[in-house]
Amino acid sequence: MYHINEIELDFEPRNKVLQKLPSGAESHIEMSNFDSGFLCGLLKKFKPKKILELGVAEGGTTSIILQCLEDLNYDYEMHSVDIMTKWFDGVNHVGHLAGIAKKSLNVKNHQFHLGGGITFHLNEIGKDFDFVILDTSHFLPGELLDFLVVINILKEDAVICMHDICCHQMNADLIKHATGVLFSTVTAEKYLNFIPSEMQLSQWCFPRISGFTYPNIGAFQITKQTKDNILDLFCALMLRWKYMPPISEMDNYNKFIHQTYDEAACKIYDEAVKSNSYNLNVEDKYQILKFIPRRSKVFILSDQQSIFDYINENHLELEILSQQNAGYSEYIVIAFQNLATVIEFESRLIHSGFNKKNIIKILTGKY
Repeated sequence: MYHINEIELDFEPRNKVLQKLPSGAESHIEMSNFDSGFLCGLLKKFKPKKILELGVAEGGTTSIILQCLEDLNYDYEMHSVDIMTKWFDGVNHVGHLAGIAKKSLNVKNHQFHLGGGITFHLNEIGKDFDFVILDTSHFLPGELLDFLVVINILKEDAVICMHDICCHQMNADLIKHATGVLFSTVTAEKYLNFIPSEMQLSQWCFPRISGFTYPNIGAFQITKQTKDNILDLFCALMLRWKYMPPISEMDNYNKFIHQTYDEAACKIYDEAVKSNSYNLNVEDKYQILKFIPRRSKVFILSDQQSIFDYINENHLELEILSQQNAGYSEYIVIAFQNLATVIEFESRLIHSGFNKKNIIKILTGKY
């Protein structure tokens, strides 16, 4: 069932927290005024006790959420997860704006979990979440695959708020549709507010089409039918993926899916991974390197000259270290055709004390 225009927009938390952040911070908040107003309206309506945020960026949205929760004045617990530790500028840490807001608000019940996706942090964050903000890659498998993990740590009537459900209409990049696919495919109670006409022209994230009021944010509430119809989401994984998660993360997804879901779901999942893995190896096997923060110190273990060519051709601005200086590495990339070779080198590095989260594995052959 759809609930249209039922959420009362709340703009006050955004306005209040901006007074606590540095000048110019609003341009670093990746939700529009309407989007954050809808999100705060959801928080005000459902008053969740345990909140999970997937996708942090600079922490602008995190700051607004914390301000909203503090204003509601009840006990809550919040966890924010992001695959990165540094922002793309190579200077600031992920969530740096939220760090400022937390200090100003004297927040004690919020934790960051950085340097890995949701599968790396399941033991740390626990279960029984009743509210999720899902705002990660927007490319498939992205939020769709994350939700298939997250649904298993939620309360039965949890609410999931998703940003960029209309991101694919922003410009010609029509493949940013992971949240849109999830919102359209899931069986649940769905909440959607159309943008008031007087606000439409101020929404930077929408095509400048006269009268275009479809929102870029939506939400749904879990019901019994959500899990009864979960195969619909597995079938959606058969759409073409934009990227393949790193091997270590795919290992986690594989284990979780096969330990959690039935034979039919696992069969569809395996077929989706197999077909997309083949196609992505043909298209761009090194694209994961684009997620390394600029100016990072990187040591590369590989027998493939093509990986160095890729870094140069794509102007990735990484500082490639020689073997002599490998000890100063912030990231180590392992790229070989043979999976056993990749795993062996990873094992050696972990045994020597290198952080597993900063090891990037690339299989240059087929998955």
